[in-house]
Amino acid sequence: MATVGNGDFTLILDEQTKQALYAKLQGLSDFEKEETVKRGLKEGAKVIVQQGKANYNILHKKRTGNLYKSAGISTSKRMLKVWGGFKRPKGAAAHLIDKGTTERFTKKGASRGKVTASKFWTSAFMAKKEAASKKMMDIITKTVEAIWNL
Repeated sequence: MATVGNGDFTLILDEQTKQALYAKLQGLSDFEKEETVKRGLKEGAKVIVQQGKANYNILHKKRTGNLYKSAGISTSKRMLKVWGGFKRPKGAAAHLIDKGTTERFTKKGASRGKVTASKFWTSAFMAKKEAASKKMMDIITKTVEAIWNL
């Protein structure tokens, strides 16, 4: 139903799902279309964010909880895009914890350590991308039906 796009965490609908989406939205005003799709995208992203938070809690002991609390969803007002990720400044280190780092040294040769990758966010995306796509389509279908039944 969905494939991973060019970036690590881009969800792209396949052609059949995209055509089904266009068919459902046909006949609605532009405002209704935008709000319906935005709501569906937000609910789909919520599935991935919840799994990412659950993975983080399993793999890491809560120290301050700042990274966990910084996970959230933001939407674009102009474009139909939704981002699930971490808010700055408290979530700025999320990519380091997810992807890890190599051993770091000072100019004098002293070791400053490394961060072992936990892949909590990557595994959440890979595990829930299909569920997120399905949830998005379900929410859009329900919203369109509710609009038509008014």
